Amino acid sequence: LTHDHLDYHKTFENYLAAKKKLFSQAHKAVLNADDPYFSSMAEGLAIPVTTFGIRESADFTATDIDITPRGVQFDLRAEGKCMQLNIGIPGLFSVFNALSAAAAAHLMGFSEDDVKIGLERMRSVSGRLEPLPTNGRDFTVLLDYAHAPDALENVLATIRGFAKGRIITLFGCGGDRDHAKRPIMGEIAGRYSDF
Repeated sequence: LTHDHLDYHKTFENYLAAKKKLFSQAHKAVLNADDPYFSSMAEGLAIPVTTFGIRESADFTATDIDITPRGVQFDLRAEGKCMQLNIGIPGLFSVFNALSAAAAAHLMGFSEDDVKIGLERMRSVSGRLEPLPTNGRDFTVLLDYAHAPDALENVLATIRGFAKGRIITLFGCGGDRDHAKRPIMGEIAGRYSDF
């Protein structure tokens, strides 16, 4: 859970309740054990919960994580087994997304091989750390639709992890929505960027 959609929900507690309500319509849950609101989400659920994470103890976890501009490699560990993965989307968020997808696929009965093939075939989607053409120039331009503070921080922390030069960030908060996140995002951009 992150600072998002508060223009609609008004408070974080309302947003949490709306997210949690989705699980009342489900037969199983896959939850991020590393999320600060994990306990609030898991509390009172009447369905089986499968967890994923890298910092907290979880059913699906990742070790030996290596993030590069071309993607991320790591060992996915679950049920006493280890699967080496190479995901073509850079960033720690890709590890979390892959763990979540692997856990959900496992619960739906997909084999380990199918999970590995599916995850490794994934490519970045438009607007998600999308490299833009620079016609052979010696810089990289990445486009990302990071529209919330945690998303911007994840993107810039990822780039900071592999950037070989300066990081120049241009971001905006379009429309007349949640004004409270703008100074937070400005501070994040200033902390991770050279300009």
